[in-house]
Amino acid sequence: MKYISLFISFLFYASLSLSAQELKGYVIDASTHEPLAYASVALRGTSKGLVTDENGFFQWNIPKENSTPELHFSMMGYKDKYLSLSDIKSHELHIALQPEIYRIEEVNIRTHGKERKLGVDSRSLMGVCGWSGNTQGKGHEIGTAIDLGKTIVRVKSFHFRIRKQSFKKALFRLHIRTIKDGLPASELLRENVLITNAQSSGWVSVDLTPYDIQLKGNVVVSMEWIKVFDLDTKQLIRVNHDKKRTANVLFSVKNGLHPIFIKKGVEAPWHRINSQAPSFYIKVD
Repeated sequence: MKYISLFISFLFYASLSLSAQELKGYVIDASTHEPLAYASVALRGTSKGLVTDENGFFQWNIPKENSTPELHFSMMGYKDKYLSLSDIKSHELHIALQPEIYRIEEVNIRTHGKERKLGVDSRSLMGVCGWSGNTQGKGHEIGTAIDLGKTIVRVKSFHFRIRKQSFKKALFRLHIRTIKDGLPASELLRENVLITNAQSSGWVSVDLTPYDIQLKGNVVVSMEWIKVFDLDTKQLIRVNHDKKRTANVLFSVKNGLHPIFIKKGVEAPWHRINSQAPSFYIKVD
């Protein structure tokens, strides 16, 4: 029986190696050669993807039968890079991304004399949105539309309401995008805005003044799941009438006029639902 068991194991791993292309490597800054933490790696044209770790490292078993020929490497503030799977000759890659050079024009900001709240600053008693599981949401985004007005404003802070977080700590990335044809489009932020949350519920405030974000018009503000740390079994919750309590990261929502936007991966399409929105708002002056 031992020989049969070993033979079956051999067949399993042989089959796995034939059906998957194992890749690992690092994503780095082409100028400084420093690792890029939480850069996105995705199969072009699909919802499949991951993010690098704190050291810019990634490891991935990609199904060989996948019809997508390219990997897409991206990072806020850098130029996108595409790599054909057929051109990969090594199992360990070093992907260097070129920094994006932006032309910054001088602007005059007309303040209104006091802070203003824009977005969804309340919640409905019923309904949530978010992610389930320990890794299911990696690279996924949830957001809502916010009208900043016709004149440029300075974004001072971002606020979101956690309905339930089953982990002692969660790491998110903030995105602010333009809207085109009713869906999120071009990224407006020029650098990573990483948000660490240790609250299991309630409103969370994030100071954005160090980033000097100046914007106008209609935008989509979204949160991307990056990583979670240390499951808190006391914070497990039942969702969707499930009998079993599971790990979740859930935001409060508000029923009404604001839409919710959902994207299940870097290369995945955006979906818009008009019936409710996550409890996200920003303060501007």
